[in-house]
Amino acid sequence: MKDLFGNISNAYENFTLFQDEAECKQSNFFYHGFLLVKNQCGREILNEIIKAKGDKSKDSDISFKRIGKEDYKSRIAIKWLGFADRWLQEGKIRFYVLGINKNNLKNFWDNSWSFEKNIYLKFFGIGINSLFSWFNNDQRLQKSLKITHIFYEYGNYNDERKNKIRWLKSIDGYKKAEPIYSNPQKQKSENPKLYEMSNLVQLTDILLGVTKYSFIKINPKHIGRQQCIDCFIDVIERFNDENKAIRTNSRYYKRFVLKFFPTVSNITKKEFLSDKIEDVIKRGTFYCDRPTYRQQLAMGKQLVLNF
Repeated sequence: MKDLFGNISNAYENFTLFQDEAECKQSNFFYHGFLLVKNQCGREILNEIIKAKGDKSKDSDISFKRIGKEDYKSRIAIKWLGFADRWLQEGKIRFYVLGINKNNLKNFWDNSWSFEKNIYLKFFGIGINSLFSWFNNDQRLQKSLKITHIFYEYGNYNDERKNKIRWLKSIDGYKKAEPIYSNPQKQKSENPKLYEMSNLVQLTDILLGVTKYSFIKINPKHIGRQQCIDCFIDVIERFNDENKAIRTNSRYYKRFVLKFFPTVSNITKKEFLSDKIEDVIKRGTFYCDRPTYRQQLAMGKQLVLNF
């Protein structure tokens, strides 16, 4: 069977990685979202995504931050989230979210002017290495996992991201890493061969957006955005609970991951800036026990009742 790139499957479980990022000023968190699409299922996934858009919206850029009221964008996003839920359970896609808690993050770089850039690039690398280690340790995989291509949206630090990928141990062919536009029309103009791939960047954006906004209060006027959250919140809340997140019998185990960094810790500058992710993990600085906004409201009501 031919895969996403028209190749025949080989000795590996081949996946293509799509990356997106999001800033949340309300919570002072920064997020990297990484979507792994199984190459063998890529054509099927793309067809469903594009079909859900319909002919009139085929070239639309579906971005979570542009979803407000209930309209065609929210309806498409809800369909995609339903697909994603099913694909996660079937192992056709995997999704990894790394949320950086800037409230607890020291400026280990001894400067302020490049603080945001350093955060971005440091956790871009940590995220890819971490997701590869986690997902490749899935006993249900019939073959070793391999990332064959990496696509990231045109934006900040295009060249720096490619240089970072070059040094990652988990990636063999860094030359197959390149930026693409989430906007299909722009991508068609830049490189028509990757025109359809822009839809998978959009799917990454929707999955990351619904995760990010699950932890903050939504403007009541943004009905469409809230509807998206409501249809995916149960998946997210499985993985912001340490006890539920590690259940090996879960249909989502090793297929969806939600991690935050750091807890308030005494990690040293030398440890943090080390290229060895193990030096950071040993300090216990990753966590997932962060209540969603829905859970925060429930806890507040419980406190009132107990009082």
